Amino acid sequence: PSVFNLIKENLSNPVDEIRLLAFSIISKIEKDLTKKIHELEKKLKEEISQEEKAEIYKDLAQIYWDFILYNLVDEEFKEFMLKTAEDYAFKSLQIKENPYVYFLLGRMYLRKKKIEESLNYLLKAYNDKALRQKVIPYLAECYFYKKDFSQVKNLMKEIDLTIDLRIKFIRDFWLTDDRVN
Repeated sequence: PSVFNLIKENLSNPVDEIRLLAFSIISKIEKDLTKKIHELEKKLKEEISQEEKAEIYKDLAQIYWDFILYNLVDEEFKEFMLKTAEDYAFKSLQIKENPYVYFLLGRMYLRKKKIEESLNYLLKAYNDKALRQKVIPYLAECYFYKKDFSQVKNLMKEIDLTIDLRIKFIRDFWLTDDRVN
């Protein structure tokens, strides 16, 4: 998202070539996501297994979430896109449990500032070892909002060394700050 925001900022660049490049990149991404939605919805109408349906619903939830995450929709459509992503996530979970879908839902509820619901889904995703490192920053954010700073510190201890500087600085802050026990 941060890289994508840099691209969006260049939509108002005074240099025509840069502005056009930014527009073409954004336009291509929007077109690709929309095309993928149509392909997946078409595939849902075919004879497929329940497991394949669950995977398609998960993918649709992710794509609708990407529209929001990358700020590709106007403000008035964000709530619709978020609701659609959420609906597809729940459809996927009705068929098959999936830690990644819990992770998606946790992030969606965190965006809505529904901390308890977010925490519930993120904890389910946290139990999956493959996802754990991705989930920790969001879980820590939930505990921060709940003012449970000892949990934030404990979670920061679990983060592996990372090349994401934003997470590294946050981790370093929580692990070197003696005021938080």
